[in-house]
Amino acid sequence: MISALIICTVCLLCTAGSVGCKGVQQTPGLLVQRGQSAQMDCSHTLPGAFYNMYWFQQLPGQSMELIVHTVPYKKPDFGNFSQDKYSASKTVIESGSFTVKNHTHCDYYYDARFGPGTKLTVLDSNRTITPPKVKVLQPSPNECQTNKDRKHKKTLVCVASHFYPDHVSVFWQIDGVNVTRGVATDDAALWGGEHYSISSRLTVPHSDWFTPSKTFTCTVSFFNGNYTVPRSDWVQGVKGVIHYNEAIFFAGKYLSITHTAKLFYAILIAKSSVFGVFVVFLVWRLQVCPCTKEIPVEVLYLPQEMALGI
Repeated sequence: MISALIICTVCLLCTAGSVGCKGVQQTPGLLVQRGQSAQMDCSHTLPGAFYNMYWFQQLPGQSMELIVHTVPYKKPDFGNFSQDKYSASKTVIESGSFTVKNHTHCDYYYDARFGPGTKLTVLDSNRTITPPKVKVLQPSPNECQTNKDRKHKKTLVCVASHFYPDHVSVFWQIDGVNVTRGVATDDAALWGGEHYSISSRLTVPHSDWFTPSKTFTCTVSFFNGNYTVPRSDWVQGVKGVIHYNEAIFFAGKYLSITHTAKLFYAILIAKSSVFGVFVVFLVWRLQVCPCTKEIPVEVLYLPQEMALGI
């Protein structure tokens, strides 16, 4: 069970007034030992005067719940929550702080709709903060085309393993340029009993993978409590070696094109032959049945007397 591991991930979330996280900055992550307190800050650069600041929690499968409401120079309103566990402060309009006191057990707070919030992990005293090992796996040679769009795709897999705690984020680059299209990353890191692991997949066009000059890089950003440590691995595209199944696909496509061309050529020849037969028939017809006929001339012989006009 998670509570037995004394590992607690807390995502705390602040919003200024009724406006979302746009223009709101919050402590991204904290690592604390059990029994320590954790303070996180929230500030904003929103135009106008936003005096109210709210801190929320959201338990798994439940709706968001307000922990505390603060305004400058007034006592925080914790509602039903105990001030023995939480404290809050807001002395200026633009910023405030929230503290979770004396972590002794695991509570879960998740961001909902206003942004990433603060991720707080209570460390197990028996475990060492360890950055991930990152490995990029090349596409499987058996991966061919998708049945949906009939387009060739190749999928690279990035595996980050043996890290603790789970303060990580994953991103991909192609030739040094960040890409998000075709990227699918696990929703959360997987606990394996000693360390965490997470995987991410990048699907690229067939032509990209078979370009040897292209470089595919996976970078895992790991927060060690003080700063973010990047860990990366990369692979390059390969020469255009086409897998047997892909060769069959391309061969079939080529045969289909050539078959169409042959059929068109055969139709053209047939039409030409029919036209030739028609011309021969027309010439023969003209020779057998000429269009002009000779008109017989009758000679009338008159008596000599009539001819002389006697």
